Amino acid sequence: MLLIKDKQFHSSIKFLWALFFLPIIYLAQAAIVWAVTNSFLIALAYIFSIAITGMLAQLYVEWFALVRRDLWLYRLKKTNKKVFQRIKSLHADIINHLDYILDFYGGKI
Repeated sequence: MLLIKDKQFHSSIKFLWALFFLPIIYLAQAAIVWAVTNSFLIALAYIFSIAITGMLAQLYVEWFALVRRDLWLYRLKKTNKKVFQRIKSLHADIINHLDYILDFYGGKI
C-alpha cells in the first residue's frame, strides 16, 4: 500500500500521482500514435480526443447515476409508499434546516 500511515492523505497522494503521470502517459501514447501513423496531426487529434472522450465519459457517468437514482425512487414510490414519503419528509427537513442555517449566518458561509 502507501507509505503514508494516515488514511486521510491517501486520496491526495493518488491525485498528485495521477496529476503528474497522466500527462506523461498521454504524451507517450501520442508519441506511439505518431510513430505508427507517421502523422503529427493524427497524434495531435488523438491527444484532443482523450480530453473530449474523458469529459463525455464523466457526463455519461453522472447522467447514469441520476437515471438510476430516479428509477430507484420511482420503484420505491410504486412499491413502498410509506418509505418513499419518509424519504421525501427527511429531504424537506434537511432543506429547511439548511435554509435556516443560511438565514442565521446571513449567507456568509
